[in-house]
Amino acid sequence: MQEALTNAQKHGHAHRVRVDVHESDELIDVGVRDDGVGFDPRARTNGLGLLGIRERVELFGRTLCIHSSPGRGATVSATLPVGDHATATLPLSDHAGPTGVARAGRAA
Repeated sequence: MQEALTNAQKHGHAHRVRVDVHESDELIDVGVRDDGVGFDPRARTNGLGLLGIRERVELFGRTLCIHSSPGRGATVSATLPVGDHATATLPLSDHAGPTGVARAGRAA
C-alpha cells in the first residue's frame, strides 16, 4: 500500500489520505483513500505502480479493488491472508532454477 500512498501524493495531489487496516485471524483488509484529483481506472497508462500492486496482490490469489473517477479522489483496497495462510504462488519464468521453481526476489 506504500505505492498507493505515493500515488496519492505524486499523481493525485491529495491533501488528505486515509489508511484503514483491519485484521482478523486469517485476513487483513487494507485500504487507502485520498481526496486527490482522481483518475479513470480503465484508462491505459505507462506507469507500473498500480500494476505492481495488482501483481503482488494476485500472487496471494486475491483481488485489488480500485475505485476512482476524475475529480473524486481514489480508493485502493485489498484483503490479504496473514500468518500461516499467507502463501504466495510465484509464476514459473525464465528465471526458474534447475528444479523448475522460480526463485524469490524477482525484479519489480
